[in-house]
Amino acid sequence: MNTSILQDRCAQVGLSEIHDKVMAGERLSTDDGLTLYKTPDIHAVGALANFVRERMHGDDTFFNVNQHINYTNVCNKLCRFCSFQRLPGQEGAYVMRPEEVATKIREQLDEPVTEVHVVGGVYPRLPYSYYIDILQAIKKERPGIHIKSFTMVELMQIARLAKKPLAEVLPDLQAAGLGSCPGGGAEVFAKRVHDEG
Repeated sequence: MNTSILQDRCAQVGLSEIHDKVMAGERLSTDDGLTLYKTPDIHAVGALANFVRERMHGDDTFFNVNQHINYTNVCNKLCRFCSFQRLPGQEGAYVMRPEEVATKIREQLDEPVTEVHVVGGVYPRLPYSYYIDILQAIKKERPGIHIKSFTMVELMQIARLAKKPLAEVLPDLQAAGLGSCPGGGAEVFAKRVHDEG
């Protein structure tokens, strides 16, 4: 999108002030971020983001080399759309020990992996310490790796197991190696869905 079309589009959807900041290379505020989040014109928001990306990196594109580990497929959520989930004792059900997770990391040490993505089912019989242990096992094998782990649904279960609020659990997980969380499962923050859990 050329800059004059982008300027007009931003003006139409109330983003003129943000457009001007982006063009001037100014940092956006939290309020600007909220305005962008609430803007229904995803194309205007994307065009602004792409303008900044091109200014910073030209036509270069960056990728993570990702290793994916599903530590368990045992889950009590029984989502109708899920073909991954198994019940305890069901054929094909598994729970990896932290040592098995570490083995998966070791198997890829010769690959240029930059991120490990770790998710699994919601299994209330796993203790809180299990989640700390798998993060530490990953970091022990590959100290520099970025760990993206635990959907919001998993995090709510981990907090229940810890008998602590999520605000106290997250620093524990971060100290063990958690770098970020994937976006999946955020629907648990909807009160209706959360109350059903």
